[in-house]
Amino acid sequence: DFKIEGANQISEVQLTEPKNNEENVQLLTNLKWTKSQNANLYHLQVAQDLGFNQIIFEKDSLTDNNFQLPELKPNGTYFWRVKARKDKLSSTWSTVFTFKTIIIQPQIPIMIYPEPNSKQIALMPEFKWQPVPYATSYHLQVSRNSNFNILEIDKENITDNSYVDEYYFMYGTTYYWRVKSKINELESQFSEPVSFTTVAPKPSAPALVYPEFGANNQPLNLELIWTEVEDADYYTLNLASDNQFKNILFQKDSIYWYSFRFSDELQSYKIYMWRVRANNISGASPWSETRMFVTGSHVGVDDNNQNMNNVITPNPANEYIEIIFTINYNLSLSNDYIKIYNIYGENVLSFVINNSSPVQRIDISRLPDGLYYLRLANQVQKFIKLK
Repeated sequence: DFKIEGANQISEVQLTEPKNNEENVQLLTNLKWTKSQNANLYHLQVAQDLGFNQIIFEKDSLTDNNFQLPELKPNGTYFWRVKARKDKLSSTWSTVFTFKTIIIQPQIPIMIYPEPNSKQIALMPEFKWQPVPYATSYHLQVSRNSNFNILEIDKENITDNSYVDEYYFMYGTTYYWRVKSKINELESQFSEPVSFTTVAPKPSAPALVYPEFGANNQPLNLELIWTEVEDADYYTLNLASDNQFKNILFQKDSIYWYSFRFSDELQSYKIYMWRVRANNISGASPWSETRMFVTGSHVGVDDNNQNMNNVITPNPANEYIEIIFTINYNLSLSNDYIKIYNIYGENVLSFVINNSSPVQRIDISRLPDGLYYLRLANQVQKFIKLK
C-alpha cells in the first residue's frame, strides 16, 4: 500500500455511524463512513482492542461506504477503522472509533450432567450444561462440600457448554458442582449446587462363613454362606474339583445375596472346592480363600418349611443376646447347637440349645466389636456386637 501525500488524490475517510463512544449499539449494526475522493474500494477492520491485535472482523475490497456487520456479542466494546484505496494506492487509516453494544444480563446455565443426586459417576466425568445465549465463557466449580469453601476444580474461561478436567475424583465420594455464564465482563449468578457420587472402588474379597473347611456329609441342597461386602453389586461363585480351580464344575454369576443354595448341581459323596468374589461397576475383588466340603447322599430340610421365625434381641448388643424361638422350631432342636461365626468364618462360640425354654440368653461380652453370624441348623442370622 502506498500513502499519498501532497496531492492527496485518495483522501482519508471519516467514520460517521455509530458515533465515537456510542453506547447501547444494536447487535446487528451497520457501519457507515464518508466516501473518499477518487477511491473505488474500502478496507474495514473491527477489533476488540485499540491496537487491533484482536481483530474479529476484516473485509477488504468493499465497494460501498457502509457495511452490515455479522451479529456482535452484547456487553462488548469494539474498535473500528477504514481506509480507502484505488488500485495499489491507499489512504491512511481513518481515526479509530469505538462503541459498546447493548447490555444483556447473562442467564444462569441449566445443568445437564451429572444430574442431581446421581450415583456411580465416573472419576473423570464430562460436565454438561445448556448453552446460554450470547455467552462468551463459563465458570465451573466443583467441591466436596455444598458451600464451596474448598475447591477441587475452579475453571474459568470455558468457551464450550461442557468440560472435562484432568483431575481424577476419589472413589465413592460425594461432590457438588455449579456453573455460571459470562457475556464479556458481565456474569450471571452461579447455578444451584448439584450433588453427585462417584463410583465405588473395587470391593474387597468376601470371607467364607459356612460350611467350615473340610465339612463332611453335606446335603445335596447345601447352602453356601459368605460375608456381605460393602459396595458389592453382586457375587460370583466357583465350584471345582481341585484347589487350583483348573477343573470348574459349576460357576454362578450375578448372585445378589451373600448365600447360594444348590438344587441339583451337587453329586453324592464328592469332594468340592469353592470360592467367591464380589463385583461392582469398578471391577471384581480378589477371590476369597478356598474351602472344601464333602457331600453325603441326603437332601437337607428346606429352611422355608421349618417355620423358623427366631428373633435376636437386642441387636446391636453389648453384654448378651437373647434368642426367642418359635414353639415348632424349639421342639425340632433337641440336642442341637447354636454356633456363632465372625466375619472370617471362624467359629467363636458354641452352645447347646436349652430345649426347656423358648428364650436362650448368650453371653457375648468377651467378643470383640463387630459383625457376627449366628447359625441354628440351616438358619443363619446376623447381629452386631458394640461396646
